[in-house]
Amino acid sequence: MGGSSHDHKIQGANTETVRLGKKVFNNKEFDDVIDRSFSSLIKSKKPISVERFFGIYRELFYKIQKTGNPDDVSSTGDAETKSHHELIRESQDYLNNFIDWRDKVINDLFLKLEELNEILIQKQSKETNQHPVYADGTFLRSPARNADGLPIWVMQNGAKREIQNYDTFKSLKKASGREYDDSDDDVCQKLEISTLDGILDGPPIIMDIDINSQNWQSTDLDITLAGITDYIESEITCLEGSDVSTFAPMFSSEENFNEDPYEARYSSCEIEYTSLDINVPGDSKEVSETIFPGESITIRYRANTDENITSLNVKQGYTQEKVLKNTQKELRDPIKKDAFGNWVDELGNTIYRYYDLPGVPFSLKTRWQSSYGTYKVQPNERNTDTSWWLPYKDHGWNDEAEQEIQGRLWEEVFNDSSNVYYNNAISWNGFQGPLGGLYGLPIYYLTDPMGQEEGHNNTFVVKVGTDSIFLDDPNAFMYQWGVQYYVVLNKDFEPFSQIKRLKTSLNHNLPFNVLNQVGGYEGLRDKDIIELEDLANQFTLPKQVFTNNWRIFMHNSTRSNQKLVYPGFTTL
Repeated sequence: MGGSSHDHKIQGANTETVRLGKKVFNNKEFDDVIDRSFSSLIKSKKPISVERFFGIYRELFYKIQKTGNPDDVSSTGDAETKSHHELIRESQDYLNNFIDWRDKVINDLFLKLEELNEILIQKQSKETNQHPVYADGTFLRSPARNADGLPIWVMQNGAKREIQNYDTFKSLKKASGREYDDSDDDVCQKLEISTLDGILDGPPIIMDIDINSQNWQSTDLDITLAGITDYIESEITCLEGSDVSTFAPMFSSEENFNEDPYEARYSSCEIEYTSLDINVPGDSKEVSETIFPGESITIRYRANTDENITSLNVKQGYTQEKVLKNTQKELRDPIKKDAFGNWVDELGNTIYRYYDLPGVPFSLKTRWQSSYGTYKVQPNERNTDTSWWLPYKDHGWNDEAEQEIQGRLWEEVFNDSSNVYYNNAISWNGFQGPLGGLYGLPIYYLTDPMGQEEGHNNTFVVKVGTDSIFLDDPNAFMYQWGVQYYVVLNKDFEPFSQIKRLKTSLNHNLPFNVLNQVGGYEGLRDKDIIELEDLANQFTLPKQVFTNNWRIFMHNSTRSNQKLVYPGFTTL
């Protein structure tokens, strides 16, 4: 069959059996064992270092998107996990030990909430140190107040806190459920100085917000009347019909005092003074006392800024004052007589004063002062006294009607220490009298003002200059009309607004032909305001000629053509 065939056999003495085997790998095991990437044939990449990373980062900086939002067109590429925002987040996670910063904000808020809750719980459950008698919120005041209506305290946490601003007190009064115009006496509990001094003190309240301050400690401050207002405490003795030597220091025959008993002029002594208590801030309170012969009373009255001027006035009766305390001075013993005959202590402070006592040295006399420091006008009966006074002078009237007017003038004007007549520091429409203000000017009396001034009956007025003005009235044409300015003095007339006391009236004489047709000035007084306005139209005159005319007001006179009730004075 072509070729040849051999059959060979290997012959040997020893025979060994060889076993052949193979191991089979699956795909996963094969990849773990065999490198199919031919890495040995490819050059390895350069390792990435920190320096190389920042170099690449700077090359790609502006190609990386900012926020990774879908609408972010700041660059291209996969912005979801490859943006500046993602780089910052991953770095910040690493810096914060992979703690979310929002978790810290939440934790801080929880801590703040716990702190606020603790404060709320403390406020709701805090036990205040209530005073055993005066509960928190109680307003307290002393027997004395200054011109601003203070001091006033409010109780808080068992201590009294001084309110140093009256407007703040009004706000706190309103906040406590009262009204602004409620009387302070109704709102405040008045305590003696010793009682007030026994209550612990908190910090002062200057503004409304100060009432909310809580972290303070109570203190113990000393409170005295001297810290509130200057005052004098005196023992007042009525010497009418008594032997002066039984009350006063020892006199000798060489002294200019009347040592002999004398007959009483009055059945009692009458004094008045400005009390330490007041009704309205800025106001004053006059107190009157009656003392019978031989009796003594102790009073406290206000001292003025001038140490030689006081608010005490002796209206009648021989009266001795023994000064027990003066907050403006230090008083010392013993009492002795100085070179001028005054009874003084060793520092020269006057201890004994005498009022209306014949023979008392002139240096011991006192003048009664108004609230403005000017001398007050005294009743005519004081003409028999030896004290200093500004008299009514010679009235010249004896009939009862005129004496009644004089009595009313005393009560409405001269006896009112704060009357505008005594204020020599104010001008009225630019006008001032020779002594300043209205002081010393003549006083007139309006009995029955008519027309628009009706209701000002029985008023005392002072003239404060004249002027010429144009009137807003069709019958005034373009003429200038003379006017008289005057000020109403009555104490209850506009007591809190001095400027409203200033009034204007025409100063125009009616022609005789007009007076003859209307029955004279007396005939005008019988007409009401409508009739007076009709007369103005009838005679083609401004309405004020009939309804507000100084000449008509003053025509029912007893002196000349004006009712002069006090002639005034130009020197003191």
